[in-house]
Amino acid sequence: ASTVFHIASIIDVTESVEYSELYGVNVKGTQLLLETSIQENVVSFIYTSTVEVMGPNTRGEPIINGSEDTA
Repeated sequence: ASTVFHIASIIDVTESVEYSELYGVNVKGTQLLLETSIQENVVSFIYTSTVEVMGPNTRGEPIINGSEDTA
C-alpha cells in the first residue's frame, strides 16, 4: 500500500473505559500500525487522532461541535 489511513480509536468521554484498554488500542495500536507501515515501505501515513488527546471534560458540560477553543 502506498497510503495508510489510521482512523480507529477508542473514545471515552464518560471515563468508563479502563486506561489500559485506551492505551493499548490508541497508543500501542498506533505504534504497531506505524512499525508495520515502515516494514511495508508505506509512503504516507494519515493519522486522525482522537478527542482523548484533549483530556477529561472537567467542566462536565456536553461538547457539541467542539474546537480548540472549547478545550
